[in-house]
Amino acid sequence: MDKRIIAILALVVVCFMTFITIITMPIWIPILLLNSPWIILVGVLVKYTKLGVPVKAVYLKAYDWLVYKSETPRRLLWQGFYEFMSWYCQDPDWVTMNYGYALLTDDGKMIDELLKEESDKRETFSLQLYYFITGTNKAFKSLEGKTLVEVGSGRGGGISFLSRVFKPKKSIGIDFSHNQVEFCKKRHLVDKLEFIQGDAESFSSLSVIGPDSVDCLINVESSHCYGNIDNFFREVNTALKEDGVFCYTDFRGAEEMKELEAKVAKYFKVEKSIDITRNVYHALELDTDRRLQVIQEKCPKIFVPLINKFSGVTGSRVYDELKSGSTLYHAWLLKPIKVREELKKTE
Repeated sequence: MDKRIIAILALVVVCFMTFITIITMPIWIPILLLNSPWIILVGVLVKYTKLGVPVKAVYLKAYDWLVYKSETPRRLLWQGFYEFMSWYCQDPDWVTMNYGYALLTDDGKMIDELLKEESDKRETFSLQLYYFITGTNKAFKSLEGKTLVEVGSGRGGGISFLSRVFKPKKSIGIDFSHNQVEFCKKRHLVDKLEFIQGDAESFSSLSVIGPDSVDCLINVESSHCYGNIDNFFREVNTALKEDGVFCYTDFRGAEEMKELEAKVAKYFKVEKSIDITRNVYHALELDTDRRLQVIQEKCPKIFVPLINKFSGVTGSRVYDELKSGSTLYHAWLLKPIKVREELKKTE
């Protein structure tokens, strides 16, 4: 094996283990505390005195940088995480990974008549997010005879659902994770839908895509994993036809959202920009019991505390920050800017 490949694999392993070490601190720190009087003393001071405030602040700052703000480490860590989860969990009933969208009503539902498969009905709110940014948002009149692409297709449930509802001429799901792509190829046997492995920051070079070839491109709660969002936005502009549409949604911290909005306006013509934070955390409230049950049944026991953090269930940091407004969730309907020379000059 080439030495460069070995070095890259070693780096991936080291970064992934660092990632796991940091985010599983709630698991292994209590174990250490029970085995060292000195550490117990420090733990008590941190927990019950003002010393805990700066320690927690440093931990959260390091965690957020590694998971959401770094470039190469973030890419490698998220890829490693999703590769592992897809390898470990082959459950065909788990096909979406976003926080969902709910109407601000008691049951929050809006697409019951479109949910034909039992797996669709189990993940109603996650599929409603896909429908909101496309159908409800009136992103297009029809996809008949057109090409639909999802970058960051994950476990494939979203693009499978949209392909069955809107029946495009061709649908393509692109994901960085080899294991997720292989899962999708086996799970989603939908006519004219294919899944391929690709990088969100260079996908327009794929043979099945190419410049000016895509009518509708979607990206759902995925871009926070990318190392360089500018590269991704440039790729979207390259791949979309001049009259194509980009349906985009994701979350950021309140300050980071301002930066993201500025980048969106730089690279695209903004048709719609909608704050859907309330709809998302309402979906999490309605879906918490199901999510907790899935986590308990499907995830490795050692990872349950970790998955709970990311799942957005009520009481998790994600949910609390969405509800408090310190994290925001936005959705956009965008058109490409095809004068690429101008984009390059602004770099």
